[in-house]
Amino acid sequence: MIYLIKESEHYTGKIGELVAMLYYFRDVLRKEISSLTRKELDYIAYKGANPIGALILPIALIEYVHQIILFEERDLVSDELCQWEFVLFLGEKARNQINSQSLK
Repeated sequence: MIYLIKESEHYTGKIGELVAMLYYFRDVLRKEISSLTRKELDYIAYKGANPIGALILPIALIEYVHQIILFEERDLVSDELCQWEFVLFLGEKARNQINSQSLK
Protein backbone atom coordinates (compact mmCIF):
# COMPACT_ATOMS: atom_id res chain seq x y z
CA MET A 1 0.00 0.00 0.00
CA ILE A 2 1.56 3.26 -1.14
CA TYR A 3 -0.06 6.60 -0.45
CA LEU A 4 1.01 10.09 -1.29
CA ILE A 5 -0.59 12.91 0.60
CA LYS A 6 -1.60 15.20 -2.24
CA GLU A 7 -4.73 16.84 -3.52
CA SER A 8 -7.61 14.45 -4.03
CA GLU A 9 -9.15 14.14 -7.48
CA HIS A 10 -12.33 15.96 -6.42
CA TYR A 11 -10.89 18.48 -3.94
CA THR A 12 -8.18 21.09 -4.16
CA GLY A 13 -5.60 22.47 -1.78
CA LYS A 14 -5.56 21.50 1.88
CA ILE A 15 -9.07 19.98 1.72
CA GLY A 16 -7.79 17.59 -0.95
CA GLU A 17 -4.83 16.69 1.24
CA LEU A 18 -7.12 16.09 4.24
CA VAL A 19 -9.36 13.81 2.16
CA ALA A 20 -6.29 11.86 1.02
CA MET A 21 -5.16 11.45 4.66
CA LEU A 22 -8.63 10.23 5.69
CA TYR A 23 -8.63 7.63 2.91
CA TYR A 24 -5.17 6.50 4.01
CA PHE A 25 -6.26 6.26 7.66
CA ARG A 26 -9.35 4.24 6.72
CA ASP A 27 -7.39 1.78 4.59
CA VAL A 28 -4.64 1.27 7.19
CA LEU A 29 -7.18 0.83 10.00
CA ARG A 30 -9.19 -1.70 8.02
CA LYS A 31 -6.06 -3.67 7.19
CA GLU A 32 -4.83 -3.66 10.80
CA ILE A 33 -8.10 -4.70 12.46
CA SER A 34 -9.63 -6.99 9.82
CA SER A 35 -8.31 -10.18 11.40
CA LEU A 36 -8.97 -9.38 15.07
CA THR A 37 -10.86 -12.08 16.94
CA ARG A 38 -13.56 -11.44 19.55
CA LYS A 39 -11.04 -12.24 22.25
CA GLU A 40 -8.61 -9.66 20.85
CA LEU A 41 -11.36 -7.04 20.50
CA ASP A 42 -12.26 -7.62 24.17
CA TYR A 43 -8.64 -7.30 25.36
CA ILE A 44 -8.18 -4.73 28.13
CA ALA A 45 -4.58 -3.64 28.74
CA TYR A 46 -5.09 -2.62 32.38
CA LYS A 47 -7.85 -2.20 34.95
CA GLY A 48 -10.19 0.63 33.95
CA ALA A 49 -9.00 0.74 30.35
CA ASN A 50 -11.30 0.32 27.39
CA PRO A 51 -11.08 -2.76 25.18
CA ILE A 52 -9.79 -2.47 21.63
CA GLY A 53 -13.33 -2.91 20.28
CA ALA A 54 -14.55 0.10 22.27
CA LEU A 55 -11.77 2.24 20.85
CA ILE A 56 -12.92 1.45 17.31
CA LEU A 57 -16.54 2.41 17.97
CA PRO A 58 -16.06 6.21 17.96
CA ILE A 59 -14.96 5.92 14.33
CA ALA A 60 -18.24 4.15 13.50
CA LEU A 61 -20.18 6.79 15.41
CA ILE A 62 -18.52 9.64 13.53
CA GLU A 63 -19.36 7.96 10.23
CA TYR A 64 -22.98 7.40 11.29
CA VAL A 65 -23.47 10.99 12.49
CA HIS A 66 -21.81 12.37 9.36
CA GLN A 67 -24.20 10.40 7.15
CA ILE A 68 -27.25 11.57 9.13
CA ILE A 69 -26.15 15.21 8.88
CA LEU A 70 -25.14 14.99 5.22
CA PHE A 71 -27.91 12.86 3.73
CA GLU A 72 -30.82 13.53 6.05
CA GLU A 73 -29.84 17.11 6.94
CA ARG A 74 -30.59 16.68 10.64
CA ASP A 75 -28.98 15.94 13.99
CA LEU A 76 -29.37 12.72 15.94
CA VAL A 77 -32.78 12.20 17.50
CA SER A 78 -33.18 11.09 21.11
CA ASP A 79 -33.45 7.36 20.30
CA GLU A 80 -30.29 7.46 18.18
CA LEU A 81 -28.41 9.37 20.85
CA CYS A 82 -29.46 6.78 23.46
CA GLN A 83 -28.30 3.98 21.15
CA TRP A 84 -24.83 5.52 20.73
CA GLU A 85 -24.42 7.20 24.13
CA PHE A 86 -22.13 4.51 25.53
CA VAL A 87 -19.67 5.23 22.72
CA LEU A 88 -19.47 8.90 23.64
CA PHE A 89 -18.41 8.19 27.21
CA LEU A 90 -16.89 4.68 26.95
CA GLY A 91 -15.90 3.42 30.41
CA GLU A 92 -17.65 0.55 32.22
CA LYS A 93 -20.90 0.81 30.28
CA ALA A 94 -19.04 0.42 26.98
CA ARG A 95 -16.95 -2.45 28.34
CA ASN A 96 -20.12 -4.31 29.30
CA GLN A 97 -22.10 -3.49 26.18
CA ILE A 98 -19.55 -4.45 23.54
CA ASN A 99 -18.14 -7.54 25.22
CA SER A 100 -17.96 -10.59 22.91
CA GLN A 101 -19.03 -8.70 19.78
CA SER A 102 -17.59 -9.39 16.35
CA LEU A 103 -15.89 -6.70 14.32
CA LYS A 104 -18.95 -6.39 12.08
